[in-house]
Order: sequence, then structure tokens, then C-alpha cells
Amino acid sequence: GWGEKKASEILDAYGYEEWSTPARIRLGQALLEADRPEKAIPQFEWVLVEQRQSVWAPKARYFLAMSWIAMHTGTVYDSAPLQQARRNLQAYLDDYTNSDDIESVRARMRDLDEKQAEKDFLTAEHYRGRSRWRAARVYYKEVVRLYSLTTWADKAREVLPEIEEEVARLPRQDREK
Repeated sequence: GWGEKKASEILDAYGYEEWSTPARIRLGQALLEADRPEKAIPQFEWVLVEQRQSVWAPKARYFLAMSWIAMHTGTVYDSAPLQQARRNLQAYLDDYTNSDDIESVRARMRDLDEKQAEKDFLTAEHYRGRSRWRAARVYYKEVVRLYSLTTWADKAREVLPEIEEEVARLPRQDREK
């Protein structure tokens, strides 16, 4: 609302003052807590672009990832927010290897992997339920390949032999598609 707009205007006008970067981080956090991640994202991105060498950059990277996670509306919808969150968490791990929060970030990565694996597994189940064996096989194999340490990969490994049998029953020209 009005307060957010005024705070952003002040931060834009005094963007390089000593106090402005932590204030921008706090504004982003407040927006995230208010369930407005789409408004928080530009605050954190600004810090990463304009103040990437500052002590505030790791916090901005982390909260940017959390904002993208908050943008995710569920496993049956678009996974682009999860992919954005994962990219930001990976960048955090790559850039801030000595951070005190590294284990917390790794735990969040594992959570994201579980969510994405679930989404892909449910997509495979969708195809399996429609006897679309090749498509189901592709998704089950992706779950195992990309998210091998998740519970969904274990489930995919259990059903893959059955799926491979169904693919083998398909007419020869349809097997490799």
C-alpha cells in the first residue's frame, strides 16, 4: 500500500546511504511476512545487483529464495518459482561457502528437491493412469536421476520395473518414443 510505496521511494532516493541497504532488506522481509513475495523480490534483487559485495548480499540472496518459495502455489501448478528458488539457494551455496547459515540453506535445498520430485512423480502418475507408458517412464526416470535422495525417487524406483514391462509390450516402433 501507501507505506510500502513511500518506503520504496525513500530507499530509491537514498539507495547508497549506509542505512538504506539494511532498510531495504527489512522492507523485503516485511513484505514477505505480509504474504507479498512478488513485492519483496525486487527489494532483494536490488541489493544483489547494486550492493552485491556488501555484507547484506547473503541475506538478500537467502530471502530472495524464500520469496520464490512463497510464490509457489502447489505441486500441481507451475514449478518456475521453485526453480528460481533453487537457483538462488545454489548461488548462495556457491557464493557464501563460509556462511553460518550454510546448513539451513542445504536443508531448504533438500525441501525444494522433495517438492520438485513430488511434482514430477505426480506427473508420471498422471501419465501412468492414462496408460501413457513412455511419458510416465520419462518422468519416473527424471525423478530418480535428478532427485535420487528423495522419498519420491524411492517410489519411482519401485514402479519403474512395471513401467518398463509396459513399454516393452508396446509395438516396436512405439517403444523408443
